[in-house]
Amino acid sequence: MLQTFAFDGANGNSPEVGVIQAADGTFVGTTTLGGTISGGSNEFADGTVWTLNAGLPAPAPAIILLNSTSGSVGSTVLINGHNFIGTTAVRFNGVCASFQVLNTQFVSATVPAGATTGPIEVTNLGGTATSTQSFNVN
Repeated sequence: MLQTFAFDGANGNSPEVGVIQAADGTFVGTTTLGGTISGGSNEFADGTVWTLNAGLPAPAPAIILLNSTSGSVGSTVLINGHNFIGTTAVRFNGVCASFQVLNTQFVSATVPAGATTGPIEVTNLGGTATSTQSFNVN
């Protein structure tokens, strides 16, 4: 089904490039003109951030590269990939790790106690990505 989105001034005007799909599946973009000014003014503001729910599922994460393929318990691993906003879990060969989402392309994770050599997994609402590289726990 084709979805359309009309910019009427109040919700923006002159959309910008760079529309992204958010962690929940909605599309998010910006406009350079439009929007409303608080206080009931009939004037328009200098742009908006808009969202469109097209009913699409959340995008699945993808792991591209690990900054290191080995480390000891407590060390930090930088995971590079896509769609990391909304990450709910990071696992080292099945063992849950503490992590911080840095942006849509990077997650920093700490090698947890009890982790053994194997793949790293990143999970979000869209699914789970598994590294093609094995992480060796020293």
